[in-house]
Amino acid sequence: MNEILYSCRKAAELITRSQDERLGLLDRVRLKVHLSMCGNCANVDRQISQMSKMMREPEPAEAPTD
Repeated sequence: MNEILYSCRKAAELITRSQDERLGLLDRVRLKVHLSMCGNCANVDRQISQMSKMMREPEPAEAPTD
């Protein structure tokens, strides 16, 4: 069973790694299964994804000061 399911530590590693590179099919599937069963890791995944998205968005332009 340990070979099928990832630990939270491994899931966190893959969540972080997935922000920089595309995971292999097996890692993606195992991570998705883990996230569907672990609310804590699912929350971490959402938070990291949101932070990553915010970092990619351009900063709003400042209003000109006259």
